Amino acid sequence: MNWDKNVNPKRLIITPTYDWVDGPLEFTISMLDRYGNENQESFQFEVEVNVSIRSIPSALPSKGEAPLSVTFTPTVKTDSAINLYRWDFNGDGQYERTDTVGRNQNHTFTHPGAYRASLEITDSAGRKDVGLVQVNVKNGKPVVTASVDKTNGRVPLTVNFSSNATDNEGIESVEWDFDGDGSVDYHHSSAGKTSYVYETPGSYQAKVIVTDKLGASTQLGLPNIEIRAAEPDAPEVMLNINKTSGKAPLSVVLSASFTHDKSVTVERMLWDFDGDGLTDATDGQAQSWVYRSAGTFYPSVTLVTSDGKSAKDVRKLAVQEQLTLTVEGSTLDPDAFDLATIHTTLNADMDVSLVIEDSHGAPVRTLVSWVKRGAGDYADKWDGSSNLGQILPQGDYYAVLKYRRDGQEYRLDLRPSTSGGAYNPRRNYIPSRFQPYDNNPLTITFTLPYPSEVTSFMGLYNTNTRLVTFSNREPLGAGTHTIVWNGIGDDGKPVKATSSNPFLFGIWGYKSGDNAIYIASGPKLSGFSANPAIAVPETHTDASDGHSHLQFTLTKPADIELVVSDNDTGLVVRRHIYQGAIKGEQNLRWDLKSDDGKLVSAGKYRLGLRAIDAKGFTSPYLYTVQRVYY
Repeated sequence: MNWDKNVNPKRLIITPTYDWVDGPLEFTISMLDRYGNENQESFQFEVEVNVSIRSIPSALPSKGEAPLSVTFTPTVKTDSAINLYRWDFNGDGQYERTDTVGRNQNHTFTHPGAYRASLEITDSAGRKDVGLVQVNVKNGKPVVTASVDKTNGRVPLTVNFSSNATDNEGIESVEWDFDGDGSVDYHHSSAGKTSYVYETPGSYQAKVIVTDKLGASTQLGLPNIEIRAAEPDAPEVMLNINKTSGKAPLSVVLSASFTHDKSVTVERMLWDFDGDGLTDATDGQAQSWVYRSAGTFYPSVTLVTSDGKSAKDVRKLAVQEQLTLTVEGSTLDPDAFDLATIHTTLNADMDVSLVIEDSHGAPVRTLVSWVKRGAGDYADKWDGSSNLGQILPQGDYYAVLKYRRDGQEYRLDLRPSTSGGAYNPRRNYIPSRFQPYDNNPLTITFTLPYPSEVTSFMGLYNTNTRLVTFSNREPLGAGTHTIVWNGIGDDGKPVKATSSNPFLFGIWGYKSGDNAIYIASGPKLSGFSANPAIAVPETHTDASDGHSHLQFTLTKPADIELVVSDNDTGLVVRRHIYQGAIKGEQNLRWDLKSDDGKLVSAGKYRLGLRAIDAKGFTSPYLYTVQRVYY
């Protein structure tokens, strides 16, 4: 920024360019001099913001029509243990549910509105944070069905109408327009039966309008309630179907009964099985047909007599879909060329699209883009890459099958029905003794049968508190995982148990869902050691060069973070990033200096090492202890 050097700045204005979030924040700085002149140039810089406790609830789905069933997930960011979760689903300031574990919560919104659901969390230090998530619930239109006892006949033609309507808010009115002229012929406060007499020959599209108590309305005018009133000598026909609903492939038998003037004969029977206006079969008083697509169909039969007169009857038939989705290889490592296979089964011919979504429901990969697939079994493979061909960050993703029926789009997403179930993962035997301050940290291994979010912590057996939280709803893949504890509590200080109050390890798994796919694309560390065991600063001998040598194996390129803390007090003395470490065996060097550039004091130090990749994934810390001696 440039300004007149002879004019001292009077005021410095710092403006954040976006809301408070974890990680880098951008600020714009401008300058005003003492005369009120504003320097129009600006520049930006970044500061790192670390939020010690943060509530980030999520809702799935976050919008829809009432009644809307929503699954809430209590995602949190914290450097300590969360002891209490309190949920206010309606945003009215009243907490409806309290939980101490961090389970998923289910809530049904029965009325329309914009709800700011909140999650209040309290940690072991008494700190609180409240996170919000918006849920938008719309007023759905009434669901209406209608039928008639006949769609054709001679005048005067009496037709019995029947309607059925359901709505979450209740029905306010049901109105019928029998002749389709736009005027209401019948009004009632509820659905039910009524009748109407057609005196004049003609074709009439009857309509029913149902309005709920909040003003939403549904108008229904369908082929199966179109009335054809004919001359007194016209023929009549009735279509009979042995099944009016069922799952595809649906085999039905259609037959016709009719009457006509004795002076004429039946010349043709025209069958339209799918209601598309095209004739699928001619002649025959009965027909068989198999419906292989899902949806609503309006089959019809048209009777034509030898004098050129005709009669048509239309019925409604509903063919239902039955879809399944399973995942084979739910945890994949792209570096090992693993593939996840999404198996889908369709019982009907239909338009489908298969997508991969992240944990927030955002699409990241389209495997199948709206194609017509016939009934059958399909297997689509995914290598963990995005639509741009790049390997996605480590984490949980979900396969979702989209499909269309009757012009509407639907989703087969297994998360609402199969995710969030809490269980205790199987773990190894935990030794009764370990020496984290003498280079023997506690190592705990546990096994997940499927991708899950994991909460794990260490407390005391006879004390209702958590000493350290290893993970809070952290997504992990199926398989065996390891926790290494260096004996340090959430407060950064060493903790110790007694014979009367030993350590207690707790772990909860929350199933991610049957359609979850976990990508294990992050770097991993193993075999961490620091040599020599006793480091002597500023010495140069055959056995030592006066530095600490950090040896480990890295599975893929990453930055390496080193955290050095005093073994007795837990005070961090050095934090350093080694950029651009390569895959394979590594040998990095710590110069035995603290962050102020001075050599550390004699004593015992705990060294923690983790890998950080370019996408922000951080591996678990590995620890070792090294002694510094003068």
